[in-house]
Amino acid sequence: MQGITLYPGGISYADVAQISARAEDAGFAGVYFVELRGNNDALAAAQAAATATSQIMVGTNIVNAYMRHPSQLAAQAIAVDEISGGRLVLGIGASHRRRVEALGMMWRPPVDLLTDTTRILRAAFAGEAADGVPLGRRAEHPIPIHWAGVSSATIAAAGAESDGLMMFLATVHSVGEACAQFHANARDAVHNTERKRVSLLTPVFLSEDLAVAYEAARGYLSFYATMPVYQNIFAASGFEAEVAAIRAGDPADPAAAARHLSDAMLDSIVLIGSAARCRERWVAFAEAGIDDPLFSPQAVEGTVQDAAAALIAAFAPVV
Repeated sequence: MQGITLYPGGISYADVAQISARAEDAGFAGVYFVELRGNNDALAAAQAAATATSQIMVGTNIVNAYMRHPSQLAAQAIAVDEISGGRLVLGIGASHRRRVEALGMMWRPPVDLLTDTTRILRAAFAGEAADGVPLGRRAEHPIPIHWAGVSSATIAAAGAESDGLMMFLATVHSVGEACAQFHANARDAVHNTERKRVSLLTPVFLSEDLAVAYEAARGYLSFYATMPVYQNIFAASGFEAEVAAIRAGDPADPAAAARHLSDAMLDSIVLIGSAARCRERWVAFAEAGIDDPLFSPQAVEGTVQDAAAALIAAFAPVV
């Protein structure tokens, strides 16, 4: 099921509603929202999308599990579930250690955090608080909980504990390995009754000027390329030289890291260039095991709104 993921921090919630309605009209199956640096509320964006649409799924991709107590996260999710008529997908994740500690919070192993959060969420969705006290309200519909998964430990645990896996910045090589690991653990999970789905948030840099699109992608990826967890993925996917050069530099200088990101490395992680080129390059990710592409419009020469309109036109499913 093909969807769109928006970074709504730089656009209004009215824009969120408008883009979501256009995505539904174009035949997309869902619209999802990133929560980043506290500059937006992904569940509020999902609610805005829900009020502007009637059929497509709305969801988070992802909410930072550190930013809300699970009980409050459950309350917000139950509200969006009701407003949307059962169309919410709740994606949760641990974000990044660097960001969490910068906010003055203590970092926990992601598997522990997400397992505990999921347990409290499921209890609340069934109408019970974490201590077993009735809440007086429950979710009107099933709310699938998808985990963000980057490390192998989190991906494996997601197979057993979550309802789906949300991947990000994965290479074609790492997608295949992650999907196999996720589904193997899902098959072994006692509560699993159907095949769980894997989505991939894929940033898309649409432009007929390939050089300009590459530079925009390079700037975007430079921040993540300084993080050890992504460096390990990129190195294991055949980009040892690029990762070694980045590690030899200043980890606090994303601009320096950007200079070491080769075009080949960028092409293995994000979609860059014309609509035809991006569609062609997506095929390899789909063949590696991705069920739900979640294309994310990134501004190259215009605004986010322009990028979203171009992406909807480029990837609109046949309906």
